[in-house]
Amino acid sequence: GILNITNGATVKSSCGSIGNRSNSIGTTYVDGAGSSWSCDVLYVGNWGQGRLNITDGGTVSYRTGYIGYRSGSTGIVSVDGADSSLNYNNASSDIYVGYRGQGTLNITNGGHVSCFRYGYIGHESGSTGTVSVDGAGSSWRCFSELLVGIWGQGTLEINNGGNVTCSDCTIGQALGSSGDVTVDGAGSMLDCGDGGLYVGDSGQGILNITNGATVKSSCGSIGNRSNSI
Repeated sequence: GILNITNGATVKSSCGSIGNRSNSIGTTYVDGAGSSWSCDVLYVGNWGQGRLNITDGGTVSYRTGYIGYRSGSTGIVSVDGADSSLNYNNASSDIYVGYRGQGTLNITNGGHVSCFRYGYIGHESGSTGTVSVDGAGSSWRCFSELLVGIWGQGTLEINNGGNVTCSDCTIGQALGSSGDVTVDGAGSMLDCGDGGLYVGDSGQGILNITNGATVKSSCGSIGNRSNSI
């Protein structure tokens, strides 16, 4: 199934699911200034394969967002272009990239993503989450904690002037998890504000800062807890 939201059109729903059942393939396009989709719970790849493309100033808002929700599912979200955004619409907002399945979030060419509370990449055991923030003006803001590899495998890449901000960042949180963060290139930044940056909290964590990139935190801990690497 394909859903096109274009030329300033609006769609509202309490729940939105792209690729809802096993073996299904769903794609949604939200394109152009004024084009929007607002929902309470968003699934991109619930049981099946889901893809959400937000381009040229389109906007999607959510309370809870799942990209790759169930085991065996695949979800891909692309937020491309200045004023294109995937934003929270509730103060209890969280986003999961790879909850139990495989999730990918690409933020490019000035696109913007925000979550009021937590951002998770690779949440449950067996999950895989990948986030890329690429290009000047491209950004992801979590007002609370960003966790890369909670019980699963998480990867975050910030390149070519991309920017990620949060209040804390943990890379490889739980035993058996793995988290890998790369911040590469002049102007690229991971900003943990007044919070801490923990590389290997109980799992395995890797942080690469290369080619003039910047990382900021009030506290930094490498191998923070027992069994961490």
